[in-house]
Amino acid sequence: MKLILTGLWVVVVALGAAYGVALYMPSASDSAKAAAAAPVTLVTQKTRVINVPVVTGGALHGFVSAQFVFTQDGNLAKTVQVQPDVYLLDEAFRALYSDTAFDPDHVERYDLKKLTAGLVKATNDRLGVPLIKDVLIENFSYIDKDANKT
Repeated sequence: MKLILTGLWVVVVALGAAYGVALYMPSASDSAKAAAAAPVTLVTQKTRVINVPVVTGGALHGFVSAQFVFTQDGNLAKTVQVQPDVYLLDEAFRALYSDTAFDPDHVERYDLKKLTAGLVKATNDRLGVPLIKDVLIENFSYIDKDANKT
């Protein structure tokens, strides 16, 4: 009889301990809520200068020299294996090189807002995560190929 009562006592203590641990242990949903509540930390980074040739009608007219500053989610940047500036510059080169709306005679009419919005979308699509929040233009110049000839 003592053996049966001792066995029941051990079972009750073990179940009570398991219930106590489960009650006071934070759940996975609590940690997910804490991670979601973490404030977004924006980090800015400057790219190097790129020079993009402007070719229309098979002839070289000049070069666009551009430098960008972008803001990224600092928390998400820690999880990405590659540097986003490489992809941003590649997308900028592709966009400027292939844009038929760029008029070397009227650079002031070029839609920079459309360019920066397109760079954010294209870079994030290639990275697979919404890392880039905004792209700013540090420098955007057009250099005519005949400008230095005397």
